[in-house]
Formats: sequence, structure tokens, C-alpha cells
Amino acid sequence: MYLASSSSIFVGVFAALVSMVIFGLGDFGGGELGKKINPFTFLAAIYTIEIPLLFMAMVFTSSYGLLYNNLWLFSIGIIGTIGYGAIIFGLTRGYVSIVMPLAGLLALVVPAVASILIGETTSYLVWVGIAIAIVAIIFVTRVTEPDHHESKKEHRIMARFSIAMGVVAGLATGIYFVGLDQIDSPIIPKLFYLQLFGFIAGIYYLAVNRKSRTNFRKYFFLIAALAVAYQLGQMLFPFASEKTSLAVTNVLVNLYPAVTIAMAKIINKEQTNQIQNIGFVFALVGVVCVSIGASI
Repeated sequence: MYLASSSSIFVGVFAALVSMVIFGLGDFGGGELGKKINPFTFLAAIYTIEIPLLFMAMVFTSSYGLLYNNLWLFSIGIIGTIGYGAIIFGLTRGYVSIVMPLAGLLALVVPAVASILIGETTSYLVWVGIAIAIVAIIFVTRVTEPDHHESKKEHRIMARFSIAMGVVAGLATGIYFVGLDQIDSPIIPKLFYLQLFGFIAGIYYLAVNRKSRTNFRKYFFLIAALAVAYQLGQMLFPFASEKTSLAVTNVLVNLYPAVTIAMAKIINKEQTNQIQNIGFVFALVGVVCVSIGASI
């Protein structure tokens, strides 16, 4: 019995780690691709590919969910689309080292605060984690200004844009997770209706923008790979929670911004200063405290 339990936990941890890497690499890849074909085209293309795949899976499994729940999922999906769009825009035109920590921390803090307000948890670890997260947010937004006078104005604009996109992404994603947690539905129809608004908006954008259709065809296989990867990452989350625990899964999966930041430092040579690096450490500690505390 002990060996079986240990094996199950190992599988759950491995699934959570795979999900973390997928989200981290996916966001970095989405940001880089958004620079080539513009963020609107990338977002439209992603949703246009994901929904047909989910629809086929829904038909194959004969799992459609309840109408009332599906309407709620569709509504929450609008907020989720805004959050994901803010991440891609932030990664495309801003600093990864600002956008990702802000988005990741706020996306975790908002559900934690909601759980406190509705009485689901009163753990002191949540409050400690939120306090640490606030310190981390202050630190990670302290990007070093360039020495060159002409670059300072552009730097300030990029920094402010990055902060704005990170905040929007984090708040929208956090609200998305709060709603998602309250709705009971099978995973396939849940993902389908959550992303249906993005599909409708994407179809409209591709229909009215000829250049976007050309870029869609040009980068179709790369976009398709990212779309499939994102769905796999989302499906692994509940699977990992069942095999181990929600606390462990939350901690591991919500470390995905670290993967995106690491890729930005390795591939794009994005520089971070000592204050930001300390902020990253605080962010990791905050994620662990909030995740564990919210699950107690």
C-alpha cells in the first residue's frame, strides 16, 4: 500500500512539473511568436485551433456539461481571454522579468484572498504569503535604467507597460481561477466553454484581417504545437491534483513564470539586477506559502 501511494505521488508530482514546463515554455514561445505575427494574430490563431480540437474530444467522450454551468464557464472565459491576452502582449512588447512574476503572483493571491473572504481558509500561511508576494512585486518591478539618455524614456514606457500588463493578467487570471474552482464540470467541456469566447473573437479577427490569415497559414504548425501543448498542460493540472494534492500541484504549476524568465535570460539575454533576483526568491517563497496555506 505504501509503495502504491508513493508511486501515485511521484506520478502526480511529475505531471505537475510537466504542466509547469509546458506553461512556461508556451508563454515564452507565444511572446516570441507574437513579435513576428503580432499578438492579435497569435491569440486568434491559438483559439481557432484549440476549440475544434476540444469539440472533437467532447464529441468523442460524449461529455457536454450542464447548460447552466456552460454559460457560467463561457462568461468566465471572457475574463480568462483578457488575462491570457495581457500576458502575450506583455511578453511581446515589455519585460518578461516584470510581466511574469506579477501575473503569476497576482493569479495566486486573488484566489487566496477570495478563499479567506468566503471562509474557506483562515491559515496564517496565506497572510504571510500575501505579504511576501507584495514585497516580491515591489522588488521585481525595479528594472535597472539604461545609462544612455535616449534609451531612458523608452525604458520607462516599457516598464510601465509591463507592470500594467502583468497586473491585468494576474487579476484576470486570478478571477478566472476563482470562477473555475466554483464550477463543477468534466474537464473537456470545461476547457471548451472557457475558451469559446476566444474562438469567436479569433474567427472575427481572422475574417476581417487578410494579413493575419496569411501569417496564420505561414506559422500554422508552430501555433498548432503551442495550442496542443497548452491543452495538455491544463489537463495535467487536475490529474496531478488527484494523484498528489492541490497544495503540491498549485506550488509546482505556479512556478511556471520561472521557466519563462529563464528562457528570456538565456535566449533574449534579458538582464536582471540584484534587487529583481531577490524579488524572484521572495516570489517563490510567496507562492509556496499561499498555495499550502490556502489548501489547509
